Amino acid sequence: PCTAAEPLIAAAQDLQIRRGGDGSFSLWCGRFSEGFHSGRGALREARETFVLPSQLERFKAGWRLRVVEVCVGTGTNLAALLEATQAAGLELEWWGLELDPAPLQLALAEPEFRSQWHPQTLKTLETLSERGCWQQGCWQQGAGSGRMLWGDARQRLPHLLTQRLGQVDLVWHDAFSPQHCPQLWTVEFLGAVTALLAAQGLSLIH
Repeated sequence: PCTAAEPLIAAAQDLQIRRGGDGSFSLWCGRFSEGFHSGRGALREARETFVLPSQLERFKAGWRLRVVEVCVGTGTNLAALLEATQAAGLELEWWGLELDPAPLQLALAEPEFRSQWHPQTLKTLETLSERGCWQQGCWQQGAGSGRMLWGDARQRLPHLLTQRLGQVDLVWHDAFSPQHCPQLWTVEFLGAVTALLAAQGLSLIH
């Protein structure tokens, strides 16, 4: 069942609002001295690094697209995916691995972030932030569901491997750099994530 997300890290004080090169909303992590997105901007990064290379045109309308996102952060990649799959007529089944709910909560509280997205996209993100999931019917035109697996991704990944080994269409890996988050860049972790992919699945790493 869906449950309310409980803050796991009191890290909001380490996060500062920034704008990228495209003017879009982003955050800077003081603890790591690293931005959540590259200098080109969060929106450009989401579309150019993740959505476009995913080649959603490969899938016929009505396809149930299974996506695992490692490190959800502000929810920008997910928002871009929601709008892209809706436009393509795809049914999205999504899982997010994320340690800290603060970045998504901060993003949803900021008018700059909210102005970037369709109201229904925001509703889905709000439901995910508040309840840890969204269910079929939240997305306005087309079915969809998603679930956030809060906590250490290394500990939550086995749950997905048990349920979705070899079944996932896309894996999006968007962790902090190896210098600051080495545990999510090990051969073992990346190999386990890749094992989720179906035969024609794609893994996109940034």
